[in-house]
Amino acid sequence: MKFNLRLIRYKQTTLKLSGFTLVALGVVGMALPIMPTTIFFILALVCFSHASPTHAKQLLNHPRFGLKLRLWQENKVIPVKAKLMAVTCICFSFSLLALAEPALWLVFMIGFIKILIVTYILTRPSSIA
Repeated sequence: MKFNLRLIRYKQTTLKLSGFTLVALGVVGMALPIMPTTIFFILALVCFSHASPTHAKQLLNHPRFGLKLRLWQENKVIPVKAKLMAVTCICFSFSLLALAEPALWLVFMIGFIKILIVTYILTRPSSIA
């Protein structure tokens, strides 16, 4: 019984630390134009939803990101502006990779992953129907 409680406590602590780290990355993303922001807040929301409902509620009520997070949580909606920014950043980062001339297998592997990500982003709804 003690082991299970300790494991649960470690899991909650790990999720909370991950949530705070992801929020910090989201804040950094607000200052850096090529770094995404919302995805870090979405991931932080997932962590906090499992470990700290209070922090999850704070994110959902945030004046700037709360609406986007609620739309995502309830309907998996990605606004058009966010889609455009995400796809642009993905293409830009892939261009930088190609200019660095890495091994061909690496370009294909990362390119394939990026195509999957872009496909996922573009197939999400842009608004509530």
